[in-house]
Amino acid sequence: MIQFLREQTFAEIDKARLAAISQQLESDDNTQIQVALDFLTENLDYQEAIGNRYLYLLQARLQEPDATLVDMKKMPKDAAVDYILFHMPDMNHWRFEGEEGEKAWAFLVDFGGALIKAHFDMRRYWEHTIAYYQENQQLDLENSPIATVGDILKDKELILSNQCWFDKVLEKLLGNDLQSITFDGVNAAVVNEAVYFNEFLILLQGLMKKRSKLNWYFFDSTMPNFPSGIYTMNQDWSFGTNAPIVAPQPLSMDFNEEKFPFVVHQV
Repeated sequence: MIQFLREQTFAEIDKARLAAISQQLESDDNTQIQVALDFLTENLDYQEAIGNRYLYLLQARLQEPDATLVDMKKMPKDAAVDYILFHMPDMNHWRFEGEEGEKAWAFLVDFGGALIKAHFDMRRYWEHTIAYYQENQQLDLENSPIATVGDILKDKELILSNQCWFDKVLEKLLGNDLQSITFDGVNAAVVNEAVYFNEFLILLQGLMKKRSKLNWYFFDSTMPNFPSGIYTMNQDWSFGTNAPIVAPQPLSMDFNEEKFPFVVHQV
């Protein structure tokens, strides 16, 4: 699995300074954001470290693949973070309700997917997965980042400050043992166009702490269309819904999705 981990070394980075820059970038004050950007322009090590935190998330939230840190001023300011921090007390059982829950769900998909994108070489992982399956007609679960992703992210000490919403959300995510996800009055399909939905699925399985069972419940809610990465899950996922489930396209032309069914249970 380690072969897919992005090794990032930042020479002589002062974590306190990095935390202060993060607080400036997360502020609603464009002057403070500009001060941080000016510092990053002259300090490339810090620029790389900050980009590792925010760049993929920024691109996902803006749905602009060419966005740069300069665009932090355009980062959407909505109630998603507050909903996650204050209205999701039990992170073993995620629950999204109404419009605010819908926004929180979309944010978490972007946040979690960007986190995996920043720390794992997903292109190499997908290429390896397809090639291994084509040769062996089975998944290479021993070299999958899925089972240990949560532990690896914890080991990387990504949390810098209790003053940053990035760190608060990350700490809450990594502290759970995910068992179920419930939607009530939510259009969960808002993430169908999410840039890193495949990556987010890997984070989900990693947060299950090697648990194989995950229950998805949809009450008066629209299901998302899951991406092809679902086939690489070592899964026993149940879907409680009356709506039809749309199976994604297989990973490759000769991928036998019947051997690794998309839906194991529908309740």
